[in-house]
Amino acid sequence: MPLYNSKIWIRLITSSLVIFFAGRRLPEYARFFLSQPYKRTQLRHLVLNAIIFLPELCVITGTIVVAHDPKLALAGILGINLFNLFTLALLLSLNRGKAFDIHYTTVLSSIILTIVVCLGIWKGGVGILHVSWASLVLLIGYLFYTKVSMDVISRPTEQELKIHIIYARLFIASLLIFAVGGPLAYACHEMATAFKLNTSLVGGFLLAAITCSPRIASLLPQMRQGKLSESINTTLHSSIFTLGILVFLADLFYAKAPLFVEATTIHLWLALEGILLMAISYLILIYKRPTFSPLLIITIYITSFLIFLYKAL
Repeated sequence: MPLYNSKIWIRLITSSLVIFFAGRRLPEYARFFLSQPYKRTQLRHLVLNAIIFLPELCVITGTIVVAHDPKLALAGILGINLFNLFTLALLLSLNRGKAFDIHYTTVLSSIILTIVVCLGIWKGGVGILHVSWASLVLLIGYLFYTKVSMDVISRPTEQELKIHIIYARLFIASLLIFAVGGPLAYACHEMATAFKLNTSLVGGFLLAAITCSPRIASLLPQMRQGKLSESINTTLHSSIFTLGILVFLADLFYAKAPLFVEATTIHLWLALEGILLMAISYLILIYKRPTFSPLLIITIYITSFLIFLYKAL
């Protein structure tokens, strides 16, 4: 099939633009919901994450429900984790010398969840009702993290818009993201199939970058306002949410067998790269080791992308 196949490119570009413009203000809506009363703090944390990371939720579930491609789903999950670490390195590089406040449990939880994913890829074929034991451990780990971790999302600020306008905008944005999440996943599946590209390349880098693009746009205003800690924590929470919740949901919706049965060696390499980059991030964020520069993370990420691209061409 020729590279200029119009249907694939139209579906991919249209879905990407809708995801970007509909999702770039989701963190603002989430900060509004901080002012709403919840009886349980953990429930509030789940609601906030579901709003902020709605593009990741819709796209990853779309890879199973619409595209029926578990390899693409797993590659997309691992790719989102890598892209978050790449984004984290960019934030630190652009704000070199500025102070930030990061709780060690956030970074450590990301490392632990990534290790569980590696173990699932290695020995994740056994499960309960077609759900891998690794997915269940990831879900339990995420729920435990939300219970014991500190709420590091910023406190609500005075809203310029009326409440009903915020609700209406959030409702419309959610509908748009739900509508295009599946088509975006299907377009990436079509691209990998039609152009004979590696699924891990398409899911781990293209799909992940498109899915995370709204949040990248939302980080720019935070950086201008000097909210470096909030930007870093939001990025890390995306990885924890993706690894803890989305792996379980993808495994649950893929009713044929445990999701990790479909994992390949390339998925394992993506997971191992995630552990390496997260370990470097841990040294930078917690211990502030000057010998570990964020540029090292950027270099490793770009190099891995070029290697995957070289093998695909």
